[in-house]
Amino acid sequence: MNLETATPPVKSAPRWRLDPSTLHSSVAHTKRFLEYWTADRDFRQAYDADPLEAVRKYGLQADPRKLRALLDTQGIGIESEEVAAYRDFIRGKLEFRSRYRQEGAPSHPQFRAWRERQMKRACWELGPVRADSVVHAPICFELSQGCTVGCWFCGVGALPFGGNFEYNAENAALWRGTLAVLRDIVGPGAGCGFCYWATDPLDNPDYEKFILDFHEILGRLPQTTTAQPLRDLPRTRALLELSRRLTSGVERFSVLSPAQFRKLMEAFPPEELAMVELIPQFNSDASPKVSAGAVRDRLVKQNGAGVPENSTHDTEDGGTIACVSGFLVNMVERVARLISPCSANKRWPLGYLVFDEFRFDTATEFRAGMEAAIANSMKMSLHSDDPVCLNPQIKMTRQPEAVTLASTAFSAKLTSQIESTVLAEMIEQQATVSEIANARAERCGVPHLWTHQEIHGLWSAGLLDEEIFLRPRS
Repeated sequence: MNLETATPPVKSAPRWRLDPSTLHSSVAHTKRFLEYWTADRDFRQAYDADPLEAVRKYGLQADPRKLRALLDTQGIGIESEEVAAYRDFIRGKLEFRSRYRQEGAPSHPQFRAWRERQMKRACWELGPVRADSVVHAPICFELSQGCTVGCWFCGVGALPFGGNFEYNAENAALWRGTLAVLRDIVGPGAGCGFCYWATDPLDNPDYEKFILDFHEILGRLPQTTTAQPLRDLPRTRALLELSRRLTSGVERFSVLSPAQFRKLMEAFPPEELAMVELIPQFNSDASPKVSAGAVRDRLVKQNGAGVPENSTHDTEDGGTIACVSGFLVNMVERVARLISPCSANKRWPLGYLVFDEFRFDTATEFRAGMEAAIANSMKMSLHSDDPVCLNPQIKMTRQPEAVTLASTAFSAKLTSQIESTVLAEMIEQQATVSEIANARAERCGVPHLWTHQEIHGLWSAGLLDEEIFLRPRS
């Protein structure tokens, strides 16, 4: 069974890796210039009036004449040394994200196959471009219950703050034991996890202690995203220095208002934020919101049936900010959930599916819960009596010459060296594997083994519905 799709272009390898010491001296200042351009309306107006005067007024060490290729089409072809260095920097970050996704693959074969299938499913549901931004981390932790920030746009629906997982002797033992279980089951890929979700990591005063344990046991310092970089500047600076020293990679600050942006510009020189992505959440053009979580909930309340027609997405295609295909572990509740990103909809308004869930109070119970979830909720293949149902986000069109599969973002032709018409017809009827194999054998003479192999190919490609196999949650 083949899916005929366009082959994406091969990306050239960057000349730069994520090592701040190798950055061209101009990169931090070019980045600062573009941050002002993106986030500060007053700067853009001043720049439009007089670029050189605007740069001088805002104290930027950048020559706008050399950066024009980054701003408008009239500058295309004018590749200055500064522009080339900055584009190298961006290519390096994209390559880092790609490597991060690859290195997050679990060693456990069943977990690994399940994650790969979820990545393919997400590509169909989200589209190749949006799916490429999802790292599918195998693990993430919440070290708090809820969040103090209360962002109106939270895509994973953070609850009001309800307390922290403190770093005391008992909790530290549970934490380190849990990390050791992940090291044993997931392998090196567990180091590609992180320690926040519907939380802000800096709400927990012991956050740094937890991530140092993470680094010690799993071999990496987890990436940090916070909306509170100004809450305690010495702490933030120390965290950035820790990141530089232990090569965490790129950190992220969610910037909630123009005033907060200006304070960040005053508090941190360009070099100090060279490896920090600033996300201007107040600018919908620079940081568009998906209709998942709090955004979707607000739109549903405002419009009754769902998102208005002029919205970017409707309630059946809400996008997602979820980036984990693995275990979401809340250390306060001591609950772990097996999740994977999906386009937010009525059943999954937070933009991720929940495949399994378990509670634990000890590292031993955490191990048993993980092993049970892997065994029961990460099917390697379909059994003979399992129904074969198409992913509800994918529509199938049967025509004499071809069978086409299409989602809102992607389409492909379903081809078979034997036949695809009866196969497609039986899938529409949600027949079982054995019923499809019998029908093709009787009507077309297709050997049962070949049908089983083709159905397995559809399953592995993320095209079949897995929600029908979800275990009831307590």
